[in-house]
Amino acid sequence: QKPAYEIPKRDCSSDVCSSDLVAYVCLDLPASSMLQAREAVAAWDHALGAWRRVLAVEAPYGSSGCAVWVHEAAAPPPENPDAAAWVNRIGGREVSMVRGRYERHALQAFLHELGHAFGARHLPGTLMASTLGGPVVCPDGPTVAQVAAAHDEIGRAHV
Repeated sequence: QKPAYEIPKRDCSSDVCSSDLVAYVCLDLPASSMLQAREAVAAWDHALGAWRRVLAVEAPYGSSGCAVWVHEAAAPPPENPDAAAWVNRIGGREVSMVRGRYERHALQAFLHELGHAFGARHLPGTLMASTLGGPVVCPDGPTVAQVAAAHDEIGRAHV
């Protein structure tokens, strides 16, 4: 774990900070949620390790150098009042976890929402199924393939 002040400065103007192939996931969560969040980041690091590192850092929301920020929200967005968690958009940088809703399936929620942040869309029968509560599935083949494809598209768009 690196403290926030040790995160190297980088240009994160694109959706993915990939100048050194390390994606820092900054966690601004209560202590009771940190273990599951770190486990989810480690699972993604393992799944994507062949081409990209994913590292967890405890840092306040809005810290520089973060590819993705994960934080708690007091309420879901108005357009999805039943949400337990959401990403600002597929491939987005902000993961919001609704206090009092995500904790029951915290590990699965973190894995799923990070999948969206890395570019994966809903896909039945995988980690990216649209509902929480099934068995926790580490980043599976179809989900990792979606992330790899999204990463390739972003790379081609910024060349």
